[in-house]
Amino acid sequence: MKILLALLFFCSQAQANVQRMTALVGSQYETIHSQIIDHDYHIFVQLPKSATTGTKSRWPVIYLLDGGNTFPMLASYHKYLNWPGDTPEMILVGISYGTDDWRQGNRRSTDYTLPAEGRDHYGGAALFHRFLTEELMPWVERTYPADPNQRLLFGHSLGGQFALYCAMFKPDTFAGIIASNPAIHNNTASFMQSPPATQSQPKLVVVQADGDDPRYQQARQQWLDYWQQHPHHWRQQVITVPGHNHMSSVPAAFRQGMMWLYPPKPTTE
Repeated sequence: MKILLALLFFCSQAQANVQRMTALVGSQYETIHSQIIDHDYHIFVQLPKSATTGTKSRWPVIYLLDGGNTFPMLASYHKYLNWPGDTPEMILVGISYGTDDWRQGNRRSTDYTLPAEGRDHYGGAALFHRFLTEELMPWVERTYPADPNQRLLFGHSLGGQFALYCAMFKPDTFAGIIASNPAIHNNTASFMQSPPATQSQPKLVVVQADGDDPRYQQARQQWLDYWQQHPHHWRQQVITVPGHNHMSSVPAAFRQGMMWLYPPKPTTE
């Protein structure tokens, strides 16, 4: 009985401490089972303050891949960025697997990728895109005041590969896309295929760290050089963030990408 009481006390204290994490207060959580993929996804949502004031406004919504890590990082950071006007008010949606271990259900190497030789687990991007557009996005737009005309995507590393995939092959899905250090070193040729004809012109920001792994840099530069010489439908900006490596650049990529997608309004005296 003493052990049980101690556990109950510990759990209540842990809950209280989470509530004191002010950057994440108000964040909402839902488990969504994808019928398309037959997998559970853990969805975290943070609304702007204005969404709680009764206004009928609708806000841009940014979908954060690898949300188990990027949502707590960027939801907190976004509050700081919004205060001076570096980024607009928006809804953040983190898409998490609930684990970093593929043996426990982390599907990022499948969901975010095009096929690659020698990588049998690659190649699920098209199916994951269906989950987003047929299951997750309709739920978000039914449940929250999200503007369907201002859907944004943030993906890092393999998530950046999926971001390139959406810009190239699914251009109607997102108005703005941030590809942070996209990792296409295992299937670079797949990203030099002709994209479908479209009238859509999504904005794509490719943000790269100057200290990124050379194998990622080389493949990415090959892709950039190729599309500099070939016509394409996406509007592109390439930003290099100095002093960062592959992983440390995530917050900088978010800020730089958002400031290009939504340039801060000049202040007037």
